[in-house]
Amino acid sequence: MLAPRADGSPFVYLDNAATTQKPRCVIDRLVQFYASENASAAGATQLHAQARGRIARSIGAAANELIFVPSTTFAISLVAHSWGNTHLEPGDEIVVTGLEHHANLVPWHEIAHETGATLRIAPIEADGSLRVEAVASRLCARTRLVAVAHVSNVLGTVSPIAEIALAAHRVGARVLVDGAQAVAHLRVDMHALDVDFYAFSAHKAFGPTGIGVLYVREEVMQTMPPWSGGPKVVEAFSLAGTRHAAPPQRFEPGAPNVADALGMAAALEYMRAVGLDAIRSHERDLLAYAQDRLRRVPSLRLIGTAADKVAIQAFVIDGHAPEDIRMRLARAGVEVQAGQFSAQPLFERLGVAAALRMSIAFYNTREDIDALVAALLDRDAAGDSR
Repeated sequence: MLAPRADGSPFVYLDNAATTQKPRCVIDRLVQFYASENASAAGATQLHAQARGRIARSIGAAANELIFVPSTTFAISLVAHSWGNTHLEPGDEIVVTGLEHHANLVPWHEIAHETGATLRIAPIEADGSLRVEAVASRLCARTRLVAVAHVSNVLGTVSPIAEIALAAHRVGARVLVDGAQAVAHLRVDMHALDVDFYAFSAHKAFGPTGIGVLYVREEVMQTMPPWSGGPKVVEAFSLAGTRHAAPPQRFEPGAPNVADALGMAAALEYMRAVGLDAIRSHERDLLAYAQDRLRRVPSLRLIGTAADKVAIQAFVIDGHAPEDIRMRLARAGVEVQAGQFSAQPLFERLGVAAALRMSIAFYNTREDIDALVAALLDRDAAGDSR
């Protein structure tokens, strides 16, 4: 994928917040399963259980605290409908932040309407940072949940999750974290963060599409009813009644996605073999280099400059539509993203209609950044008709 295109022109991939490219070990693991292990026998079941354990260890969790889900979006909706409908009452409050993706806003808005709870929003700073005090100021005795992105998909801002969890737990609230943009960049440990729910997708962390995990603290998971039906959800069934399976199986209806679970485990272990600290250091250096180079582009404004952020940078070029610039960059072999990135309330707070987004992975280089800047400075790429 990252090789030059067929005509010899470069391909620069800077859209990693949308999805990441896959290392050979992940692709090979998928092929191995489908070529020689695909069966409905005990062997495949054992492989699935092993993958769950390997993924759990990589994030500092127990295997029985992980639920396999199709996506981060699905995971958050599962919590909203299972835990939310069980624990929320009229007058209760849900706190979200100004950084959130729609996946961590829409379910809570809907559940608040259904249960009579109230949605409260913790504001962000002008630079895109989120202060613990902003969240703490929204907490009260009726707060039941704090839902927060670990990393903003637009700005790259890293939220102070452990501190937010401490403040939330002081008032008896649970904490849900949207970790979709975090796992590819940060060392994530459930014990250190001390959260109650944590969701992320494999495809944004070098793994397969169509699979993710939802971490749920064990004692919390025991209080959650199934969200959907199916043969694996029940332990025993008769017309007189149903006895549900123990968690996490009660939340995983249908045939297990064994291949992608194995691919996801391979991707997380690959990252750890590369070195999470090395990845973080490389991406920090590359982000600083990119910010310096982008500031040299006439009329370009960086959006989101918090001190603590991963290698995601939004920007606008005054007088030019982001989508027009994105299309011209694509023709030059540079892939970025443009739009509102499913974060409309955040864009309203920023006072920007839309933006371009450059997002870096550990396989990106300074040459990739140079290619982006060169394409932006090119008259055609910038849309300059003079």
